[in-house]
Amino acid sequence: MATAELFSGTWPQLLLAAAFVITFFLIVRYARHTARSKAGCVLEPGGEEAPIQKTADKISRGILIFAVCAAALVFAVRFVLSGDIGTALLNAAAVFISALPCVFGFAAEISVMAGIRKIAENGMLIKSGKKLEALSEITTAVFGKTGIITSLAPQVTDVVAMPRFFEEEIIAFAAAAGKNSAHPLFRAIYEYAQPTVITGLVEEKTVRAGEHDIVSIHSESHGFIGSVPDAEAVEIVEGRGVMALVGGREVLVGTRGFLEEHGVDIRLFEPVASKLESAGKTAMLVAINKKAAGIMAAGETVRASARKAICGLGDMGVKVFMITEDSECTAASIAEDAGIHHVLAGILPQDKARAIESLKNSGASVAVIGGAIDAPALLAADAAISAGLGMPDNTAGIVLTNDDLNAIPEAIRLSRAAIRKIKRSFIFAFVFGGTEMLLAAAGLLPPLLVCGIAAVLSGLILAGSIYSHLGR
Repeated sequence: MATAELFSGTWPQLLLAAAFVITFFLIVRYARHTARSKAGCVLEPGGEEAPIQKTADKISRGILIFAVCAAALVFAVRFVLSGDIGTALLNAAAVFISALPCVFGFAAEISVMAGIRKIAENGMLIKSGKKLEALSEITTAVFGKTGIITSLAPQVTDVVAMPRFFEEEIIAFAAAAGKNSAHPLFRAIYEYAQPTVITGLVEEKTVRAGEHDIVSIHSESHGFIGSVPDAEAVEIVEGRGVMALVGGREVLVGTRGFLEEHGVDIRLFEPVASKLESAGKTAMLVAINKKAAGIMAAGETVRASARKAICGLGDMGVKVFMITEDSECTAASIAEDAGIHHVLAGILPQDKARAIESLKNSGASVAVIGGAIDAPALLAADAAISAGLGMPDNTAGIVLTNDDLNAIPEAIRLSRAAIRKIKRSFIFAFVFGGTEMLLAAAGLLPPLLVCGIAAVLSGLILAGSIYSHLGR
């Protein structure tokens, strides 16, 4: 009986309510700090909040200001009507405490952090809440080709010499010209031209270029006994080709358009190049002293994880494109193998940003998945996902940490779940918090009962943000 009387007075109830409010905010502060610390290894310093987090914070502040004003108004009205300051204080305290479910401002941040952490566990790093929300809104995904959809290292599959030229000569000149290029196709040519270990009896012959011996070659394997010669006056045109002087001869290696721009008649190439491209191979045309000399073709295999990821994105309603510098014929063949129905072919690196902007202008929210050669497209994307080597740290806000592209549709699913959970928390807090505030203003709920209800409602919001299907 004595205990009941102790807590039945006005001031004991107010003190208990104040203790509850202080304890409540300490718990929320701890939960927020814990969520940040667990995601801190992923987030970049100074990373921007998700727009929905900023909205939640603004709404929370607005509700608290409204609760203070409403509490003051209730106090004034109850005091005028009843003349009892104790009753007026209890009603005012109940109204203020009922605003505590506006904790969804904190819950939004916790939900974002939980999503980022779960996505990191699945093989993808998201550097800020803003990037997470951008990923959740994606309607179109654009994949780079080489090293993304296909294997990182293409392999030379065909060497075709035009009349009056030798295959060995084509290999030597093409490898020398592209020796210093970082493009995967030129690296493949250079690797193909590297010295091979020769066992047993070999027959050698010397390929001559003007007055200079270029390299000795093995007549059976076409591997080099010597080394790839050096080139001079090398000019690399990104996404198009390479021009260089090798042994006193002008060597051009690249696309049809690149050779045409330098005065090479490419009609001799067409039948062979078209046949190779129809088989999904990339044809690199080689010209020596403005004459059509040969073709080196590289084949790329579509990664198994790419097919599965593309299928998963399609099931989620995301429209998938492939963007590449390759010809339409080559690109179409690879896209068909990967299960992609939309292709942006013949797009040079410097034009990729314009292609992405065009998609965005059509109303699409675009994610670009690419490597170093796709950097312009990544910079133009709503969500830039780095999935290749040699990427500058500031190019992409989302980084794939392994070779499994299946992490991409899973990351989109988890990001959507995080944002959806925040929006549901908004509705939950408005409906139940608003009802509680009205009952408290009417004097139907005492402060201690309001404390209990606020604790349950806020606990449900926070728990739902952290656990749910996002996982711990």
